[in-house]
Amino acid sequence: MAIPLIEFDGMLARLHAGPEALSTEERGSLDRDGFVALGGALPRDLVSRLLDRLLELRRPGAVKAMHERERGCWRVDGTLDLHAEFHAAWSNPRLLAAVRHLMGAPFQPVSLNYRAPQTGFGHQGFHHDAPFLGRPPSQGYVQSIVALVDFTAEGGATRVVPGSHRFDHFPNEGMPDVEGRHAQELALSGPAGTIFVLNGNTWHAGGMNRSAVPRHSLHSSWMARTVTSEVLVNQRQPVPRGILQEIGPDAAGVLNAVSVG
Repeated sequence: MAIPLIEFDGMLARLHAGPEALSTEERGSLDRDGFVALGGALPRDLVSRLLDRLLELRRPGAVKAMHERERGCWRVDGTLDLHAEFHAAWSNPRLLAAVRHLMGAPFQPVSLNYRAPQTGFGHQGFHHDAPFLGRPPSQGYVQSIVALVDFTAEGGATRVVPGSHRFDHFPNEGMPDVEGRHAQELALSGPAGTIFVLNGNTWHAGGMNRSAVPRHSLHSSWMARTVTSEVLVNQRQPVPRGILQEIGPDAAGVLNAVSVG
């Protein structure tokens, strides 16, 4: 649904997600590096409750199945219909302000998925998340990751290449082996409750979890409302009407989801 930018920014302002929600340093990191770590974005007690709700899905008869289609990783596709508390993982004011800074236009979340690589798993090759939007650098896509446990290099925290959001080529065109290390890579480390926000063009890769605990996280992708890619549109999920009422009209307006029930 099209919406004038001034109206959209009004919703963000009422959600306390205007430009002032980010520091000058955080905005600079997005512009310079193509990513930012928003430390302390979610309180520890909320993180614990979200993780408890997710782990309940491993029980027989759970309302939504947890799967391992990615070997060695627990996954849940779509969590926005589980409980209103999950919406805090995308509606955090600092996160919304960061996405607005990158997009420069009205946007909406695409999905909120759970991923938890187990010990010895989670490695990915370097990739670019939005090749379906054309040659890089493209506009209209952002990725965010909510750390539900401490993110460390040992735990396989997501690796990023600073400045790669400005590259005019894909990782497989610029690296001899995308499965290997990049000379400039950094691990996105931070305590549980940190939200990492990545420009959609930033080269990144999951690391292998060498710790003794799963690397629990929630991944949210974002699209500009002008984007018509079926790859993204088909990932959007309906949300129960009761949850939309609970999160309030402005958050529901940003979410722009089909209501059900």
